[in-house]
Amino acid sequence: KGEVKTSSVSTTIANIEKAKNRFIAIDFETTGLSAYSDKIIEVGAVIFENGTIVNKYESLINPEMVIPLAAQRVNHISNEMVKDAPNESTVIKELVEFIGDAISGNTFLCAHNANFDSNFLAKALERNGYDANLFFLDTLTLSRKAFYFDNYKQETIANHFGIINSDSHRAINDAETCGLIMNNLCDLIIEILQR
Repeated sequence: KGEVKTSSVSTTIANIEKAKNRFIAIDFETTGLSAYSDKIIEVGAVIFENGTIVNKYESLINPEMVIPLAAQRVNHISNEMVKDAPNESTVIKELVEFIGDAISGNTFLCAHNANFDSNFLAKALERNGYDANLFFLDTLTLSRKAFYFDNYKQETIANHFGIINSDSHRAINDAETCGLIMNNLCDLIIEILQR
């Protein structure tokens, strides 16, 4: 069993400048809300460098359990769709290779409501014997620093920036949308911190 530590990136000018250079947006679709009893059924990860997408990774995962109807209604991923998908250990191995030095905290990961994604990633890594020290940027928290909106759903923030997500609640689309939001937030947050 691996040991995984997850931390929030502190909101400093230096850290946001670092994120502008390179970060990895990540998103998981799952069988439910508990990182302990539920499993990941789809992963999407997108590497951004200087505001540009340079690489993407996506895969369905066979969770080796039935996907509840409530989850299927959200992400439209059926048991049939994951039947022939690779298992968790195969996908986690590929994901670890894809995210590279993010596993040791050198590159920041980014998610919307990062607690959710970081918990699922941590549990999956630990189950598969990986040690990690992950640092997450949370576009939800950063959006709250930048705006006064009625809600801070990813869709609301994306609409504000004119970002179109053609297939929300699918991992690669949500990861890409999150990364585009992060790109837009960087300069705003730096400006706020400089005041």
